[in-house]
Amino acid sequence: MESGDSGEILELVEGPMQVKLLEMGLIPGEKIHLKYKAPMGDPYCVFVAGYQLALGKDIAESILLKERSR
Repeated sequence: MESGDSGEILELVEGPMQVKLLEMGLIPGEKIHLKYKAPMGDPYCVFVAGYQLALGKDIAESILLKERSR
């Protein structure tokens, strides 16, 4: 995703952060919007479930999206 892109969460890649991400509202079917990336590309600032969340690049890449749009 690039800054300004939106999508729908399809699934989370299985891993040590999967449960924590689910607890933070990153659940399949939820809309997600990438507000911006930090100047060096890490972390990402996303808007999901009514709030902003900062995610490291490695964690953000474990979120699989169903669709992308601007």
